Amino acid sequence: MTLAPSRSSEGADADWYAAPVSVAARLRRRAVAPALVLPLLLAALAGCGDSSPDAPGKRAAAMYEQIIRWFVDERWAEIAAAAEEATDDTGDAAATTDAPPTGEAEAEASIPEEAAPLQVFVEPRGEGATISLGVQADVVATLQDVADVRFIDDLGEALETNDEGTVVVVGDGILLRLPPVPEQGRSVTLEVDRFGAERFTTMEFTLRKRENQWSVVGDPVVTGTRPM
Repeated sequence: MTLAPSRSSEGADADWYAAPVSVAARLRRRAVAPALVLPLLLAALAGCGDSSPDAPGKRAAAMYEQIIRWFVDERWAEIAAAAEEATDDTGDAAATTDAPPTGEAEAEASIPEEAAPLQVFVEPRGEGATISLGVQADVVATLQDVADVRFIDDLGEALETNDEGTVVVVGDGILLRLPPVPEQGRSVTLEVDRFGAERFTTMEFTLRKRENQWSVVGDPVVTGTRPM
């Protein structure tokens, strides 16, 4: 008599052993996914924070810093040129053949080593424009060695009338109006107002980002003037 094939006890034991192994393997595969995804998620969230070089606040502060540095350098050059002109008027050094050549090296030499930071007053440019406190703090901290930057709400904080009856910047400083900064683009054009001769002169700056560093490209272009 032929008997129908039946599962041996060895086969049953094999099935009993394989089932838990298969379940465990599936559980391990499911557990791997969160372990890999969590670090990636945390990294993505960190990249969205304000510490990112492209975060709006950091972006605006970096551009403002470069513009203010440009004006500070220009102001020191004006001071050096005035000192040179005063020396020439007295006849000292100008008439000698051993006088040092004029230029950037001479301008730097006439700046006192212990010179105090220049006073720079900043007002937001444009109707209803504001500059966030975070941006203000970044600019003040970064430039503290070269400029005493103060953000103002009213022109009266930055202007005074001298003995000749002319309205000038307090402390022979610099008064600027800085505009809002576009949130995108590696090349940006900004219009900045600088006070002088009782009016504001509008200057167009081009800034470009290279290797995570913003810088002023070339010299700004004067586009007009406006009253106080």
